[in-house]
Amino acid sequence: MAMMKDVNEIYNSFNQSFPTYSLNTNYLNLYSQAIQFVANQPKDYLQFDHYSFIRNFINPLFAINQQLLINYKVYSKSFVDYSLNKQATSIFSKGLYNGQNSKGIFLRVNDEKVLAEIDKLGKLLFYDPILSGNNERSCASCHKPTQFFTDTVSTTSLQYNFNGFLERNTPTLLNATYNHLIMLDGKHINLQNQTKGVITSAKEMGANEAEVLQKVLSCNEYKTAFTELLKQTPTEKEITTEHLVSAITFYYSKFSKYNSPFDDAMNLQTNASENVQQGFNTFMGKAECATCHFAPQFNGVKPPYVGSEFEVIGVPKDLKYTSISEDNGRYKINPATETLNAFRTGTIRNAANTKPYMHNGVFNTMEQVIDFYNTGGGAGNGLHVNNQTLSADSLHLTANEKTNLIAFINSLNEQIPFEKAPNKLPKSNNKALNKRKIGGTY
Repeated sequence: MAMMKDVNEIYNSFNQSFPTYSLNTNYLNLYSQAIQFVANQPKDYLQFDHYSFIRNFINPLFAINQQLLINYKVYSKSFVDYSLNKQATSIFSKGLYNGQNSKGIFLRVNDEKVLAEIDKLGKLLFYDPILSGNNERSCASCHKPTQFFTDTVSTTSLQYNFNGFLERNTPTLLNATYNHLIMLDGKHINLQNQTKGVITSAKEMGANEAEVLQKVLSCNEYKTAFTELLKQTPTEKEITTEHLVSAITFYYSKFSKYNSPFDDAMNLQTNASENVQQGFNTFMGKAECATCHFAPQFNGVKPPYVGSEFEVIGVPKDLKYTSISEDNGRYKINPATETLNAFRTGTIRNAANTKPYMHNGVFNTMEQVIDFYNTGGGAGNGLHVNNQTLSADSLHLTANEKTNLIAFINSLNEQIPFEKAPNKLPKSNNKALNKRKIGGTY
């Protein structure tokens, strides 16, 4: 309250000093109403109505502020500010900030017909096991489009050539484009490198770039299309794996552009149910979820939206909490005391459809996840986690608060129009390759 009043004084002083660039009456009136709203809230912060405050005041104020930036042609000297999209009129816009370049090498392409061709090629490649060493695995083998681009059946997916199971649960590709570091350990800085990393991983697709490119270009449909697309990448004199992976990332990233019912409510198009509102208030307050999961993506990218956060929460190896997970997480990429067992904070959007949960898939229900946090993570459950960033204290959530939390999380299920798999794959001049199955065999 004190801060808001002080800011109001700054606003008034600014308007007097710089009338040419003044904040308009609508902004000042709405800000005054926001101050009054806060003044009328209960003194107990855990009872604060975050839903109404953000929906009715903060988000509309943001929209006015964005328009003023455009009207007054305000430009920042800080490169940090360029992640935020000045054209976005809502905090809950999918265009609020730029996380990843999903177009990759096709960054400068804006022609809709050309983009449609790139999307078509990306879809074919996503389902094509020609990208694997044994021509039996595709991107869709683990990132199943019908399962929200993850694997909801297996705790972790099979390794290449049935060599056991992978160490980590398959993360959804939905909203991956809104991360600044890719993979749960932040190994990659862009989606295209991540795709190449999977293709060349001995445990995942077991291929190498040169062989993959050769096999893909043995298919006339691929070769003709990518040859035509070379016009769009004038610095490249020949087709490279960068063209292939850029088509793939462009294809799957388009499914991250859709809103959820909660977005619609925050954008004043609808109103959320009482359970959802109370769940969001618990999320922002008593449950402390919002200290790591930031709007609008409810992932680890917080304002000014330039980096992905990693947290140590003490994920157990099993449901009996016999030990902490053996996966060192971020430590493998950036060894430090603070990064041991740290993982990138993922989004909770579509969480109702992307089980199992945590990097090792140890939890199979949202109730188990909430109980884990409610009891203080790994340390709160008796595990030795010296660097845990999550409080080990109990949150003391009631049964009703847990139910409302799940109602809120379910309201973040996005309304995504998934597509059917391709009817057929491009034929190769190598007849042996024409035996490959759409989506792979495992």
